[in-house]
Amino acid sequence: MELRTIIGILFLFQIKVGEASRVPLTDQQHLVNTIFETYDKTLRPIEDTDSVTNVTLNPALYSILKTDEAAECIVIVQSFRMIWKDIFLSWDPSEFGGMKQLMIPINRIWYPDITFLNLIEMTIVVPEDNNYARINYDGTVLTTIDEVVTLHCKYYINMFPFDVQNCTMHAGSWMHTGEQMDIFYSTPTDLDQYNNNTEWELISFTARKEKAYYVTTESTWVDIYYDIVIQRKPTYYLLTFVLPCFIITSISIIGIFAPFNDSGDREEKVTMGLTTMLTMAIILTIITDKMPRTSEGMPLMAMYIMLQVAIAAANSFVAVFILYQQRKWTNGEPVPGWIRVITFLTLRKVKTGTKTRKTNNSSHYYGAKEPAIDIHAPLSEHMKQQLMVMNEMRGMMQQITEHIYDQEVEERLRKDWQRAAHRLDLIAMLLFLAFNLAVTLAFLVIGYLH
Repeated sequence: MELRTIIGILFLFQIKVGEASRVPLTDQQHLVNTIFETYDKTLRPIEDTDSVTNVTLNPALYSILKTDEAAECIVIVQSFRMIWKDIFLSWDPSEFGGMKQLMIPINRIWYPDITFLNLIEMTIVVPEDNNYARINYDGTVLTTIDEVVTLHCKYYINMFPFDVQNCTMHAGSWMHTGEQMDIFYSTPTDLDQYNNNTEWELISFTARKEKAYYVTTESTWVDIYYDIVIQRKPTYYLLTFVLPCFIITSISIIGIFAPFNDSGDREEKVTMGLTTMLTMAIILTIITDKMPRTSEGMPLMAMYIMLQVAIAAANSFVAVFILYQQRKWTNGEPVPGWIRVITFLTLRKVKTGTKTRKTNNSSHYYGAKEPAIDIHAPLSEHMKQQLMVMNEMRGMMQQITEHIYDQEVEERLRKDWQRAAHRLDLIAMLLFLAFNLAVTLAFLVIGYLH
């Protein structure tokens, strides 16, 4: 009997010692134990199944990392915030030492299944295991998730590089209809920590709400659209593509229609025009590689490059045409009237002694003929021989004079064609330079006014 009494006393003593050594729970631990004792995170936090859970979105846009026109996507960095009320996470602060706020890992509570419906890829900076939700005593829950989001974006590149794009972030519930979950957005949108992009200028970041009824599910769904309106900064493209194209084409025009040698060799000028066209084609290829493959229209810059190619091609054609016309002097053809009218060319006459000939006419006009000497007149034999020699010398002199005259006429004809070709070159050069400048100015005006 005494042994049992001693054992009982020792057992009671152990219990008392254990209760004395146990650390009391803090208010926070007591609150967590109380809330999560019967909490089920798999169920929507409502008391009535017909109730609607209201969720408010308030994303904060940090930066635009990249845009890919060819892949039709945009990459942004944002802090995605959601606010809703969970009635099962509310408490009376007076019962828990005046606590009004609690931090709980997100994976321990019910979480709205709101996602981006035009999502391509998402990278969450802080995993959900290490991310916390801020809970107020009235059951209001705030979650903040920092993420890098790649969204599908439809690009309209008709005005490239002066284009304005609207990349929409489409948010909505994946499984809950509008009768179960209603989604709202905070105004104004948060741009307090936005960092400017070097290629794009952010015009606006606005939100809109739409409801859509789907016959297949016979229910209404709520969607929130965040419109990210951005405008491209054209400085890079103007300095990298437009300015070099304008300079290359202008130099090509000046080089093709520059003064050439007397023989009329211009093959190297035509080669310059072909080289210019090849350069423009390469630049056009570089630009088109960055553009989406679409049949909706050609970008403004591509049209400009195509016009530059057309100008270079027209330069070569006109240069060949002028070369063909200028070489007509070798066939003795005069400068036609339409060229004289265009170039304001006045032809000069060639005079040699008593003979006169126009440079563009092969007819000769001779003065009064000298009387012929009759060698059969009664003269001495010596005198007759002298007269015959004189007549032969006169004939030879006449042939020499006519040959010199023909050479002078041919030289004058060549110079007339050379003058005409030079003036045609000058006129063509000025016209093409003016047209190239007008095309470039029109490109800039259309782009900036748009």
